[in-house]
Amino acid sequence: MIYLDCAATTFQKPPAVMEAIRRASEMCASPGRGGYGLSLAADELLFKTRGLAKEMFSLSDEKYCIFTKSATEALNIAIKGFTQPEDEVVISCLEHNAVVRPLASGGRRIKIANFPPECPEDAVIALERSITRRTRLCVCTAVSNVFGTMLPIREIGEICRRRGIPFVVDAAQAAGILELSVERIGADALCIPGHKGLYGPAGTGLLLLSGERIPRTLIEGGTGSHSASERQPQHLPDAFEAGTQNIWGIAGLCAGIEFVKSHPKGEILSAEQALCRRILDNLPAGYTAPGRGRDENQTGVLALLPVFAGCEEVAEFLSDAGICVRAGLCCAPLAHRAAHTFETGVLRISPGIFNTAADADALLRALSAARDALGG
Repeated sequence: MIYLDCAATTFQKPPAVMEAIRRASEMCASPGRGGYGLSLAADELLFKTRGLAKEMFSLSDEKYCIFTKSATEALNIAIKGFTQPEDEVVISCLEHNAVVRPLASGGRRIKIANFPPECPEDAVIALERSITRRTRLCVCTAVSNVFGTMLPIREIGEICRRRGIPFVVDAAQAAGILELSVERIGADALCIPGHKGLYGPAGTGLLLLSGERIPRTLIEGGTGSHSASERQPQHLPDAFEAGTQNIWGIAGLCAGIEFVKSHPKGEILSAEQALCRRILDNLPAGYTAPGRGRDENQTGVLALLPVFAGCEEVAEFLSDAGICVRAGLCCAPLAHRAAHTFETGVLRISPGIFNTAADADALLRALSAARDALGG
């Protein structure tokens, strides 16, 4: 099997991640709920993981690292915690449903900053023009999950700071791939999944806060602290971590972060970009690459559009050939409207650090075979 759907989740995990999960299942109990060894071991693991996240994402303090079950949960906490129903929120035209749906469900007024996906430099002007005196929040993805477009989030963050607007960044496709600093980006909240570019297990995520603005809590409950009070503790990270932590998953996430940190800066991004470039340079006839901009603005996510058959039909052909890719709207209909692929969707190719040039060549052969078999 050749797995090329790392934008959905990195299926291939480092052996150290699986080993960390196994060890945690044998050595850790609920953190913060006891003074015995198993509970203290869990506490130490949480502390270590927060420290790694602080270092990787330049947090001012470990307490601003909040564990979540996904980037989606982190986005819900940030979006709903920084706004009220009917508030005006500005977003980019490349946002995932993890951003759009929390906004729509509360009746918030969504203003979409439109620009061509292949021209991310236009995002700065589009977002600034969309902000008004009524805007209460700006949410922007760092990288499009459909097209791999890298947005200039640092410049967008500067605009938000000047306008006094909280800035939330969806880093689902960027964390572990790009160098991200909460301080340099100017993000009030950075929302991260554990199971994508950090190579951790599913069911893990991070909400990273700058500390300048703290959103309201979304979930309240037991934290192991201030148990006599019926009110949620307000100190961090306890305020946002009600309920028992996914300690096994966090153990895997910790190992995943260590794995990413063991690579030289930029190596993972360069490896993924090189595979996408190899595919594009040898792309057989019958396919186009909508939304594709300059290579320096693209991560290792490549959207293809077959002109001879539907995307899902081609993806099924590839699956039968042992190649895993994503087809359809990829949970980001706004991005497809911006690229004029809403009616068709795309065939999304997203390699990871474990993929090779041989994988790319096998995909190219399969794409040619799909065209010959389905194009008649």
